Order: sequence, then C-alpha cells, then structure tokens
Amino acid sequence: MKYVMYALFLLLTACGAWVPEELPMQVDMDEALPSHVKENILIVAERFEAAIGRPIVFVTERAGGSRPGRVHIRYATSGEVREGSGGHAVSSHDRCVVALVPPTRPNATPGKVLIMHELLHCLGYDHAEKGSDSIMAPNAGKGVLTAEIVDELRQRSE
Repeated sequence: MKYVMYALFLLLTACGAWVPEELPMQVDMDEALPSHVKENILIVAERFEAAIGRPIVFVTERAGGSRPGRVHIRYATSGEVREGSGGHAVSSHDRCVVALVPPTRPNATPGKVLIMHELLHCLGYDHAEKGSDSIMAPNAGKGVLTAEIVDELRQRSE
C-alpha cells in the first residue's frame, strides 16, 4: 500500500496536481473580503508560524478567483456550504478553495479557529473524532492545535 500511495503522489506531482504537503502554503485572500476577515487570516498565519517555528502560510490579496498551486479564501455563495457549518475547503487537482459563510449578525466575522481548521483541510487533514478538543474535530472542537499536528507540520516544512 505504501508504494501505491507513493506512486500516486509522484503521478500527481508530475501532472501539476495540488500537493498539500508543499510548505510554505501560498494563500490568496479574495479582495472582496471585509478587512476584519483579512485581519483574522493574517493572525492565523502568525499563529501557524508561532506554533511551528517558521512561516508555513504566506498570504496575499488577490482579485479574480483561485490560481493553480494556491489556496483561495473567499465568502461562500448561497447554498454552497452545508447548513450549520461556518465554511468548507475543497481541493481540486491543483488548488484548494476555502469558502467561508458570510456572517448573518452585524459585526460578526468568521473566526480564527474556523479559518485555521479549513486551512488544515487544505493541508490534507481530515476531521478528528467528534468530541475531541482538536481543531480538526467537527465544528473545530475546542480549537486546540494538537502537538501531533504541530510536529507533523514541522517535519513537512523542513
């Protein structure tokens, strides 16, 4: 099985496919996002750097949608995200799109834990078990960036 996964990895990289193991990860913020959401995205990048010990997320502002080899963060369109969810991440063959649900309350904003959770999906992490404190639990648990995730990201960024 290990060899099959490695062969798939080589095939995908040769075809220019999205490789979530590549760090640092390039993230484009949609220029239409409000400034307080952009600020939260930048804070998440700083939190990743503080936890890992090196920058693993580089953020730029961009109009015009997603680009190959990058993550694009934007607001979700109506009906795009499952009801009750704050957002979702979808990886295609060469990029990842994070769609955040626009807040329905005045002055509300997609939170830093939600943004980090969705970026971790772009890096290939699945949900942790329900009820876990992990940031990767459904609904982001208690928002804990576990030592296991931190250690793995450190190794991937070396």
